[in-house]
Order: sequence, then C-alpha cells, then structure tokens
Amino acid sequence: MSIGVIGGLGPMATVVYMKKVVSMTDASRDQDHPDMIVFSSPSVPDRTAYILGESSDSPLPAMLEMASKLDAAGVDVIAVPCITARYFNSEIGGSVGIPVIHGVEGTASYLKRNGYERVGIMATSGSIRSGVIASVLESYGIEAVIPNDEGQKTVTSLIYDSVKCGKPADMDALHKVRDELMSRGAQICLLGCTELSVFSDSCDIGDGFFDILDMLAAQSVVMGGGRLREEYQYLVE
Repeated sequence: MSIGVIGGLGPMATVVYMKKVVSMTDASRDQDHPDMIVFSSPSVPDRTAYILGESSDSPLPAMLEMASKLDAAGVDVIAVPCITARYFNSEIGGSVGIPVIHGVEGTASYLKRNGYERVGIMATSGSIRSGVIASVLESYGIEAVIPNDEGQKTVTSLIYDSVKCGKPADMDALHKVRDELMSRGAQICLLGCTELSVFSDSCDIGDGFFDILDMLAAQSVVMGGGRLREEYQYLVE
C-alpha cells in the first residue's frame, strides 16, 4: 500500500507533513514505512487568491493533473497538505477512485469524541471565507469561532509574511489571536493552515492548539498501510 501526496502548497509544509508521517509510523526498519509518491509543485496558483477573487488563475487544473498521475500510479490514498485546497475537494475526489484527505474530517471527529463544543480556527482567509473547516465542524455539532478582522489580518501576516518567506514568526502575535478566540468561548484553537504547522514544527508554540496536519499525517499512515506508534493512536481511534 502507498500514499500519494499533492504537495508544494507550500513546499516546507509538504516537508513537515512527510516528517510527521515518518515520525508517527511504528517502524523498526525502513521497510515498515508506507511507500510515498510525492508531487511537490509550488508553481500551483495560490488557492486563497483564487477563492477570494483576487486572481483568475485557478489552481484546480494542476491539482487534478497530480491527482490523476497519483491514481494511475496505484496509490491507496491521496493526501493534500494544504487545507485551503479542500475547497476543491469535490472536483479532485470526483476525478479519482481513491480517498482524497486533508485531515479536516478526521479532526472534527476527534474533537467530537473528546467533547469539544466550541473551536477556534486559525487559517487562511480563503479557508475562513469558504468555510472549508467551519462547515465540517458544524456538521459534527461543533461551533466554529473565527478571528475578528484584526486577528485574521494577524494570521494572514503570519502565514504569508513570515512562514512562506522563511522568516521567524511572531509567537506573541499567534498567542494574541489564540487568547482572543478563547475569550469568546473557544476551548481549543486549530492550526488550520499547514504553514502554521511549519511554525509549530520549528518551536514550542505552547498550549491551546490542535494541528490539523497531525491528523492528516496519522490518517495517511493508517490508510497507506503503516502502523501508528502507540502515542499517536488516540488521533484515529
């Protein structure tokens, strides 16, 4: 069995995703790890710019091409370590005969199992505007709490001006958004953009967060034929 990856959205997020898959796999030798076929294509047009109507350059054709090639290569699941790209999931999923996952549904299921009722979302403006995370949470009976305008500008700056540029992100700014969401009743805050996962991977961001990329990696291990390490099995139980 094997995992296919529509990657490069952005490049470092794909690297962090692969690192998580490897570290979560219960392996004592190379051969215990799932096979992976990864397309890293940073040239795919920006998802948020297209969703917000700021660009007419659709990322969908390039993602469909990668999905088709992965399907033809015989992978068992396609993972997309770009949560904003879930906006195109019906088209991508409908073009292949295998599951296409982003980690969002698995996250909502996990939160529901663990009694969360109000959850904050830190994500791109494209994800917030289109509801690609909030709609799934709400289908599980979980209320989504999104940042106010100032908070969303902060999250956008962390994603585009810091992480995507390879610059250190402002921890205080991240915590300020978290605290604002929690002051409005959020019990936990989702890292709902894989660029924020890059930030989280590089340093200890503190308490109060759940990383959707962790869920995507855990699901990928299981669906790709690997075994999860015991300490990560709680994610998919």
